[in-house]
Amino acid sequence: MAYADVEHTVSEIYNTEAFNYILHVGVGLAGGFELEKIAYGDGYYMGDVDGLVPGGGKAKSDDGLRNEGLLRHWGGDGSTGPKQDVPMGTGLDVDWIVKMVLNGKIKLSKGSGGEGRGYTAALDQEVVTESATTAPKKASNNKKPPIPKGYKIRPSKDAGRYLCEYIYRKSLEQAISRRKKGARKPWDWRHDTSAEEFSARKTRSENNISKRVLFMHVPPAGNMYTVAEDIDCLMQVVVGMVLDGEGLRKP
Repeated sequence: MAYADVEHTVSEIYNTEAFNYILHVGVGLAGGFELEKIAYGDGYYMGDVDGLVPGGGKAKSDDGLRNEGLLRHWGGDGSTGPKQDVPMGTGLDVDWIVKMVLNGKIKLSKGSGGEGRGYTAALDQEVVTESATTAPKKASNNKKPPIPKGYKIRPSKDAGRYLCEYIYRKSLEQAISRRKKGARKPWDWRHDTSAEEFSARKTRSENNISKRVLFMHVPPAGNMYTVAEDIDCLMQVVVGMVLDGEGLRKP
């Protein structure tokens, strides 16, 4: 894929598609799932399939980038050389979604009624301690910290400064700019909600427009989980997005 294709495709999605939420998905590094909090608009020095960077310029070689101090870091903090712009971020509570998925708090079950389609979800509201969402700490009094029951997933502030992050950035730009300009909103709940609930959701969502967009990195196929497990984790994240975005979380 090319950077130019990203701009065109993302714009087409917002211009022609109807959606409630958008979860972009890309293949990341081995080691687990990552939910990306932010996306930068600058620092894309790695060339696409055509050897180009955003704007159409030719990408420099790794040696050239290294000589200029622009070869990106992999520290997970979003840093990449001397140029830094202000990132855009999702309005979703990524830490909360991660905590729910990591600890197996979102339960999915196939829909009933003989159709064999659709899923229902339930949120296990049992209190989750912070020790279950971070690296294990030294046990005291011979008590071991709780072992996460869900998938290995973590929040991230470094989406890679490549095509994945560029997709995320362009999607956030589209969502936020449409709110500012009063452009067409490509989501609609009228088909399944009452007038009162639709009005409440519409107000809540338009005031937090970036809550409708998120990017998730999945590990390479077969690295840690099966394809079925990847799909299950993705669906749990979607449920977490809706619960948080619609204000349906319980205290």
